[in-house]
Amino acid sequence: SKFDVDDPYEYGAGLNNYHESESIPGTNPIGCIQPQRVKGTLYHDRLTGSSFTINRKDNKQVHIYRTLPCVSMNDYKEWQPESGKLDLGLARLNFTPSAYNWPAASVDKEATFLTGLKLLAGVGHPALKKGMAYYLFAVGKDMPDNQVFISSDGDLLIAPQRGSIDVKTELGPLRVRASEFAVIPRGIRFHVSLVGGPANGWVVETFMNHFELPELGILGSSGLASPRDFLVPRLQPYTPGPDTQIINKYCGNLFSTTYKGTIFNIIAWHGTYFPYKYDMGRFNAMGSISYDHADPSIFTRVTLCPGTFDSFFGGILSRLLESLAPKMPSPTLATPSAPIA
Repeated sequence: SKFDVDDPYEYGAGLNNYHESESIPGTNPIGCIQPQRVKGTLYHDRLTGSSFTINRKDNKQVHIYRTLPCVSMNDYKEWQPESGKLDLGLARLNFTPSAYNWPAASVDKEATFLTGLKLLAGVGHPALKKGMAYYLFAVGKDMPDNQVFISSDGDLLIAPQRGSIDVKTELGPLRVRASEFAVIPRGIRFHVSLVGGPANGWVVETFMNHFELPELGILGSSGLASPRDFLVPRLQPYTPGPDTQIINKYCGNLFSTTYKGTIFNIIAWHGTYFPYKYDMGRFNAMGSISYDHADPSIFTRVTLCPGTFDSFFGGILSRLLESLAPKMPSPTLATPSAPIA
């Protein structure tokens, strides 16, 4: 895609690869994951996104070497923003068979990414590791410098519809612009700031598995979203900072604690569990070249078993014989959600 806003950050490339990053060269230990003494008197942490004994291809974990361990914080207490109640739990949702359309969320100049989140739809419960939730976000200002957000409920897919945001994660920063999306795995803390003005968009949260690339089947070895086009952040130099307020979404409720010093104190990491972003303009669309229109699943960028897919519409020219797909509702036993970016 062509962007009006440049991306100043460095990235690694490749989804499902084994990545590593260092802000001080030589920090990642070689041949040993948990040495008795880590270089630079750092602490070793590990964040797991899967069971230890799951199949190797599905194993998600990252080894972290930081100046203070992740447990250097107080007990959690229930939290609400000063601006008013923020309810992200699914219990308050009302279910209806009717179809709905929503306009783009209006931007409150005083809303941060966290306080500007609005629950739109959802099903299941994070405690059961079943279901998912959809949110709108509208951001008018940066999150406080010493505040970060973490979802203990599931992975977050964040897609700006208008504007650009900087997502500073523990494992490195991502610049996410309209026509891009980022995925922040469950358990990774991050801070969101604006780039050049307000931004709004949508968020998909999964309580189940992780987002993956779909199988290509008879398409062959290439097409749709290429693994090499998914970008993984790289660490920036460590800068000491004040204590960090951590806002944790846990089973739909919000809790707060204070971490000793800056949470962005990771000097090195390596593993298979990390945030990433993708430019939707790099999607290689497939479709019919004779007649009829393929199902929208043909435009899947990332998928979530057992049946959720994130599709791409746009930049596609269809030349078909005697076929026209007018925009009209159709009965289905699935629940489609079609955000427009």
